[in-house]
Amino acid sequence: MISAEERQQMRALPGYRRAVWGLRMAMAGIPGLLLVAVTAGLGVPRSVGLPLAVAVIVTVFCGVFLFWSGAPAMNSFARTLAKRHNEDVYEMSADVRGVFFRDLFRSGGGA
Repeated sequence: MISAEERQQMRALPGYRRAVWGLRMAMAGIPGLLLVAVTAGLGVPRSVGLPLAVAVIVTVFCGVFLFWSGAPAMNSFARTLAKRHNEDVYEMSADVRGVFFRDLFRSGGGA
């Protein structure tokens, strides 16, 4: 189990914050993709639909890139914690993912 001090250390990692905000951006783009599909189906003029589609797709791709660029920092921290607690890396990475998803969906600022 991860202590409160270790959670704070993990939340202080720039890669961790980048991963949280990147996945938030990617998830925020999902309703935008639905909006793009609906506007295309309704026959909205291209001058309106195309910039909307480009903005949504760029936001989703940027979010996914930020998330994946922060993943190595989380993995190395999980390995460090596993050595510190004499646990299996996979068990510790499950604890790290639990903290990550709590921070991902936490309202009020998060990481």
